[in-house]
Amino acid sequence: MRLNIIGNGFDMYHGLPCSYYYFGCYLLQHHTDFYEELAKMYDFSYALQTDSEDFEYGVEKIFWRYFEEKLGTLNPTWIQETLEDDLGLECSDPVDIDIPETANSEVIKKYFQEWVSSTLDTDENFNTVKEHLAKNKLKWTKEDYFINYNYSHTLEKVYHIPSHKIFHIHGECGEDSELIVGHGNNSDITKHSEMLKSMKNSSAYYGYQSSRNRYNEYRCELAILEDLKKDIPRLIDNMKFQLSYWNKEVSEIYVWGLSCGPVDMPYIKKLNELFPSVHWSFSYYEDLEKIARKELTNQLGITNVNYFELNNRDSKTIEKLLVLENDIQEVDCI
Repeated sequence: MRLNIIGNGFDMYHGLPCSYYYFGCYLLQHHTDFYEELAKMYDFSYALQTDSEDFEYGVEKIFWRYFEEKLGTLNPTWIQETLEDDLGLECSDPVDIDIPETANSEVIKKYFQEWVSSTLDTDENFNTVKEHLAKNKLKWTKEDYFINYNYSHTLEKVYHIPSHKIFHIHGECGEDSELIVGHGNNSDITKHSEMLKSMKNSSAYYGYQSSRNRYNEYRCELAILEDLKKDIPRLIDNMKFQLSYWNKEVSEIYVWGLSCGPVDMPYIKKLNELFPSVHWSFSYYEDLEKIARKELTNQLGITNVNYFELNNRDSKTIEKLLVLENDIQEVDCI
């Protein structure tokens, strides 16, 4: 079989407004208060510079471009400011102060699923895509199977690929499905864990409320970082199980629109270990991305490989239509 790895660039090829920038637009439009809270958590710009004194919100493209990676690094002053009123409290018997912000990670996942369901994975969107895709529609054979990193049903709705040939490794949009979104930053988790051990072993932890506050800040940050971290070993095991379930000999691997960032590397490495002699094909959107793919394959020792362009010139036209049809409000930070 030909194993196809489907990334976010695949849905972007079809014009779906699926970049994380649009998730930022969705939060700003529908959950403004939480958008501001998120900006403080991760220290990104959320205000527009205007000629008047009026305050206006905006979406910072740089942060949202690397959204999942950014989830692994919290603003160190955010938690401190939430405990501002308690920092001066000192007593002989310090206590743990409840920090309700630990629920924010669950809110991020809740609103993320809401965004995917309401503005991406809809029959109306797929009908518009099919209407305007025309000659840019991709071709598949009965030998094609898919590991889909996306949450949407583009393969099912646009190409009518049977669901048993598709494995949604991060979950798929649906009422009872949990979508997996998150970072792969182990270093900050390790740093916070070590700091907590050190602080709890100190005498200040038992004698000063301010020290206990610092401890609680790190505890809260660690809980958020752990809750928003992808369990990559488990996901890789799920992928291996699915491949075993299909029980097909993999003859070639095609990678469609996958960013191939740090969070994707463990999956690619594992596939290369499982199928060391197969032929690989990596898509690229522009020449700089092609260079990056070549560097990646050289790093992994993949020599049986070629590269192909995945660039639908009509994708922006379709995207603009879908932005309009879904009433997506774009307000960029300057």
